[in-house]
Amino acid sequence: MDNTERRQVPRFVVPPCQIHIGDLGHSFSVGDLSRGGISVRLVDRSQLNDFSVGRVFSGELKLFANRFAVSIQVRNIRGLSLGCELQDLSAPLEAALARLFDPKEMGAQIRPFEVPDHREILWYTAPMGVDLVVYVREKSISLWSLFWHGSVIQWDLDRGLLTGRTVAESEESFSSGVVRLETKFIEWDTQVDSGLSKIAHDLVESSGTVEANIRSKILGDCL
Repeated sequence: MDNTERRQVPRFVVPPCQIHIGDLGHSFSVGDLSRGGISVRLVDRSQLNDFSVGRVFSGELKLFANRFAVSIQVRNIRGLSLGCELQDLSAPLEAALARLFDPKEMGAQIRPFEVPDHREILWYTAPMGVDLVVYVREKSISLWSLFWHGSVIQWDLDRGLLTGRTVAESEESFSSGVVRLETKFIEWDTQVDSGLSKIAHDLVESSGTVEANIRSKILGDCL
């Protein structure tokens, strides 16, 4: 059985997080962020000339409307994406990253995002890589997917609860304004990851904006 799917995954790319590299005098959007690493998105291939694996840059990271001094070292270059290590994190930045990866914090921040001409799709989004997408058919939920920092928790009528990881098909993607559409492969786990299921439960339970019927459905699915 093939446990891989391909899907278009929406991501906000400029706000709320970007990095200014002072050594170059340029700002770049952040694709992914973790406690130890950061993915920096370049705009075009001409900027690749400024980067090489192993090079260290000083910069400023904008996160949650705050700015943090950072040092990054380039670890890999794939297409227009730089995989970098965050070095010597400050205590305030550590605290901000802890907020970013706290499902209850993200649940409190998640907000509905209108999808024009597609009333059957309800989309809720929170800062940096957290999106909840719900499909409704004939007033019943047929599928919901929570995208959480590169992981996926999903329920559908045919397969029930699933968990997995997203893998980019290509490091280059379509961008329009602040929205980027990336083609992702979803690699499903052979068994449900209970840790990811708890993340979905805690995030939705902490949200004040997810509709009551959707909230009840997801909480029940994640028990």
